Amino acid sequence: MRLSHKRSHSVDRGVADILNLIADDVSVEIGSTYTGLDSIDHALRTGKALNVYQKTYQLSRMKPMVESIARQAVAAMMRRIGPAYDVRNVILVGGGAFLFRKAVMQAFASHEVLEVKEPMYANVRGYQIAGSNYVAAATQGTGVVVAEGGRA
Repeated sequence: MRLSHKRSHSVDRGVADILNLIADDVSVEIGSTYTGLDSIDHALRTGKALNVYQKTYQLSRMKPMVESIARQAVAAMMRRIGPAYDVRNVILVGGGAFLFRKAVMQAFASHEVLEVKEPMYANVRGYQIAGSNYVAAATQGTGVVVAEGGRA
């Protein structure tokens, strides 16, 4: 697997947009600013209703707007990378993977889309591996032993 720097890019459209959209909708409904983004994220992940001021707020009604944001983000990515016929690996990672799964699968309909176990922690695991590799390389030949998990 190789990183394609030419196709690497970021799009200012993601989970924060989804959480803020829902928070804005809740704010309108309750008549004051709602900032419980962690609660919204938890409700989306678990599929449970959001409870605000002892009232149940069904997030399912926001599904069309959530899917629209996901499609917009993936469409922007596809415009950036161009034709995907030579893409070898499509790997879905990150805390918002579950929100973008459908849009990514549609965009890469001719590809197998892989999703790592616990995608929310993919970056952390990657940083741990990179750090462990760095320490191992830096201490090579010094007599320092690096144990599993990067701890000496």
